[in-house]
Amino acid sequence: MVDWKDELGLAHLVTELSGNDLLILAEARYRQKAKSAHPDQGGDPLKMIRLALYTKTFDESTSGLVLVVIATSNSPLSRKVMETSEELRISHPSRLNHAGRNVYVVFPISYGGCAASIQTYDISKSGDLSFNGGIMTGNNSGSGLLQAPAIIANDTFAYAASDFECCGGSPGWSGYNLGSSGEMENLTFNLSPYSPQLPAGYVPVYVTAGTGNYLAAIVSLNNGPETYAPPQLASYTVNDHGDLSTTSTATNMPYPSLGGVEFLGETLNMSPSGKLLAIAGSLGVQIFHFNGAAPITPYSAVLTTDEIDHIHWDNSNHLFALSDKTNKLYVFTVTPTTITPVAGSPFAIPATPNALVVVPK
Repeated sequence: MVDWKDELGLAHLVTELSGNDLLILAEARYRQKAKSAHPDQGGDPLKMIRLALYTKTFDESTSGLVLVVIATSNSPLSRKVMETSEELRISHPSRLNHAGRNVYVVFPISYGGCAASIQTYDISKSGDLSFNGGIMTGNNSGSGLLQAPAIIANDTFAYAASDFECCGGSPGWSGYNLGSSGEMENLTFNLSPYSPQLPAGYVPVYVTAGTGNYLAAIVSLNNGPETYAPPQLASYTVNDHGDLSTTSTATNMPYPSLGGVEFLGETLNMSPSGKLLAIAGSLGVQIFHFNGAAPITPYSAVLTTDEIDHIHWDNSNHLFALSDKTNKLYVFTVTPTTITPVAGSPFAIPATPNALVVVPK
C-alpha cells in the first residue's frame, strides 16, 4: 500500500505543518511530479497513474488530511468524502484508462436511487484534472452501478454490471465506448452467442478486464425477483465492434466457494499476466485459472477465513487481499503452479481500512 506522505516526500513535515498548509504543499508536490511523469512529456504511464488522482479532504473530527492515490491502471479507487457524520460518507468508484490520460468517476445520485452518471476527466501535462463530459448510464431506465466500468487493454471499450437492487430489476450489462479524446460514451452492443449454451437468465454481478480483449465476470442465474443461484465465473471476448462472445456454458463455468451473490467492494481482479483471476467475498479469497476465450478453470481452495473486501495484484506475482472487517492485509505469492503466503502474512492494519492501493515496481 502507498503512504501518500512518502510518495510526495512530505513524511518529515507532517508533525510541523497544519492540515491546510500540508494540503497546499501536497498539491504543489503532486503537480511538480506530474509534469515529468505524464506520458505526453515522455514519462512512464505507471508513474503518472501512481500520481494521477487523489482525493483531498480535511476531516474536522480528526484534524487529519486524507490523500488517496491511484496506483495501477486496473485499480478502481473508492473515493471517500470524509464528513463528521458517518451518514454523509459518499463512495465514488473510479478508474483510470491504461494510458493514464483520463479518469472516469461513477456518481450515483443515491444508493439504489435508480440513477447514475459517469464523468470523464482529462489529466493534463501538469497533473491537473479537467472535465471532459458526463453521461447518464445503466439499464432499467438508468439504474446505478456498483463498480467502475472495466476497461479492456487497448482503451477502446469498457463494461460494468448494473446495480440489481435498484428499481426492482435484475442485474444487467452496461457497455461503453471510449471516444477519441478519452471521453466515455454509452455503447449498444450484442451478447452473442449467448444461448443455448449460456441461458439468457444469467446476469452479471461484477466484471473485470484481462489482457488483450478479454473479460471475466461473476454471473448468476436469475430464478425470480431478487432470487439468484450461486454465482459462477464466465469469460468473454470483445470484438472490434464491442460485441461480446463466450464459450462459457452453464455446465463448464466454475462455482467459487465463497457463498451467494454479494457486493463487498472490489470483488474480482485479474493478474497482470492475464492468467490468474482472484475473487473475494465474505468467506475469503479464491484464485482461478483464466484461459482467455476458453472457460475459466478452478485452481485454489479458499485462502483465508476472513471476509475480504479489496484485492489487487502487483507486477511480481503478489496478490494483496484486504479485510476491512478484521483490519488484516493478506499477501500471497501466486504463479500458475504455486501459491505461497508471504512471510508475516496476514499483516495487522492499525486503523480500519476502506481502500487498497498497490504500486507496481
